[in-house]
Amino acid sequence: MDSDKLINSHRGRLVGELERLGPGGVEVMVLGVEADGFDDLTPDQKRFAYYLCRAAIAGNAIAFQQSHRHAYEIKQLLEAIFLNSDGMEPALRDAVHDYLKFVWIHHGQYDHYTHTKFVPATLTREGLSRAAEHAEANGAVLAGDGESTEDLLARLDPSIFDATVEPIQTNQSEGEDIVASSAVNYWDPGVTSADLDELDPELQAKINVRFARSNGGLEPEVYKIGGLYSREIETICHFLRLAMPFADSDQQRRSLESLVAFYESGDEEDFRRHCIDWLKTDDHMDYINGFIEVYLDPRGVIGQFEANVSFRADADLIDGMADNAGYFEQRMPWPRKYRRDQVSRPVANVVNVLVETGD
Repeated sequence: MDSDKLINSHRGRLVGELERLGPGGVEVMVLGVEADGFDDLTPDQKRFAYYLCRAAIAGNAIAFQQSHRHAYEIKQLLEAIFLNSDGMEPALRDAVHDYLKFVWIHHGQYDHYTHTKFVPATLTREGLSRAAEHAEANGAVLAGDGESTEDLLARLDPSIFDATVEPIQTNQSEGEDIVASSAVNYWDPGVTSADLDELDPELQAKINVRFARSNGGLEPEVYKIGGLYSREIETICHFLRLAMPFADSDQQRRSLESLVAFYESGDEEDFRRHCIDWLKTDDHMDYINGFIEVYLDPRGVIGQFEANVSFRADADLIDGMADNAGYFEQRMPWPRKYRRDQVSRPVANVVNVLVETGD
């Protein structure tokens, strides 16, 4: 994706309210936020932040692929059409762009909060076909591996336009098979809760795996170098290694080393070691990178990719509140017997975020 082209229309106004989306502009507000204090970071801290930002961006494609088996293809199709839309009728171009923005925001065609499918507001099947034809005339390559563009559009059509096909990304309704009825791409279509129950308990509890049907059973596809999402994970590790020399502390460097070890092995013990190393850090720069939140899995097990990079900001106000926690405790509006006489200073940091990707 050519990000320079995609954000060119916003160049010069990337801070503050950029856009409101949805009917009446009430569904989504797009904001650009400033990371005050970045210029005050040391050169090594800026290098550290840069490499970790690149690592975060490299993993964003994984979140799309985890969201639904067609989500990343839909994103790639729409981006290719939009980037080759010169000369397209404005209303059609806007319809493509509008749907693309929602796909970007939600990492696919399911609402991030409700986990229900949304369909294009103004883009029609006929419009998408015309937009694809126009983009190809401008040089876009939309299909691959011997598939025609017509066949590609037909294959993706139910995922884009039919709200009744795989309507729920993550279903936790009682009385239903929450695995079979969830469209999240953590297993092949048709896999059931009973299928997963037959697996070794260690596999059932694995955070970095997808289950594929193979020879009448299920084959675990582990997220790691040499496994599933290998290309993206190799790129993540490349930038994590480049960041290591610029870590704020030896402890932070060790947290990166154990994270790379996890991505190489796919072994959860390496990830646990990374988490311990990460928790022990108390540095000006901070990051998250890995398969963290488990909300997309109806069982609450498999983690979706998430990454961010941040640094400590001016925290005088929150520091003052933390320093005076005992004062506030004694003035809480509940009976005296419930107030603690000794209050440990709570951990309270303010950070400015440079990048957030994935979940």
